[in-house]
Amino acid sequence: MELKKYQLRTIERLREYLKELNKFGAKHAFISKVGEKYNEEFFGEIPFVCVKIPTGGGKTFVACHLVKEIIDISLEDKLEKGIVLWFVPSEAIKTQTLRKLNDKNDPHRAILDEYFDNKVRIFSNEESLRIKKEDIDNNLCIIISSLDAFRKDKKLNRTNTPEYFRWSVEFAIVLRSDDREILEFIKETLDCGNISLTKDRNQVRYYIQDTEKLKKIIVPFFNTNRLYGKKHNDFCLWSEAVEIIYRNKRKSINIKKGKRGFTENNWNPNDLKRLKEIHNEMRPIKSKVKNWKWLEQST
Repeated sequence: MELKKYQLRTIERLREYLKELNKFGAKHAFISKVGEKYNEEFFGEIPFVCVKIPTGGGKTFVACHLVKEIIDISLEDKLEKGIVLWFVPSEAIKTQTLRKLNDKNDPHRAILDEYFDNKVRIFSNEESLRIKKEDIDNNLCIIISSLDAFRKDKKLNRTNTPEYFRWSVEFAIVLRSDDREILEFIKETLDCGNISLTKDRNQVRYYIQDTEKLKKIIVPFFNTNRLYGKKHNDFCLWSEAVEIIYRNKRKSINIKKGKRGFTENNWNPNDLKRLKEIHNEMRPIKSKVKNWKWLEQST
């Protein structure tokens, strides 16, 4: 697989930033290359940048090249060994990424093997608990994890395996695959969300999982453009759940300097109780009774 022109430009842009970073530090490098104010509140002098590539633009492919650039330019002293944390937005994409990077015949894995002389090991976040010192000393160890793995809001109990729960919320529209243009229009109009094909490729799905965008874009939209009948009742309950989850959302990164591990996010007990009530109240409204994606318990 050859890099397209926009992918090459993306890699070159980051390469220039990394060189500037080595000379002048994170703040100066960001301002110099992006031309915007650098947010020092959370990360200080820890480099923090975002590379944006549209859906279908080959983000995984570009990321494989960027791993090499980051290590060659900014982490040269690591001698192409150590750990890379690779985060993806969902468990589905995590599974997809693991499949690509574990397959030595896949072009994504081929890039990494070529760059790092076949000394690459791939782990899921669950498998990472078994990484040994010699793995890190002799290989580049890449840990693939979804962001969901860190959305743990409160510990329920601790035996041999910690147990946690998390709350998430989503807005989704599913249509036949030949109606994709409709969802593209909706996405462009709302200026947020993502579009993906279902596994059987017979349907296309528009979805938004960002709680802030749901509260500030989707809820106001349907308050203005009122739904009727069961859809209205469904929306009222759903929007209440959005509000509850939003106000209990962390307002800053959930880690404290100098403290090991992640800090707990303590919810209002009344909010937790109300979410469960909403879950039960929505059941009669739905034609299919199942555990909604916006109300999930995991371990």
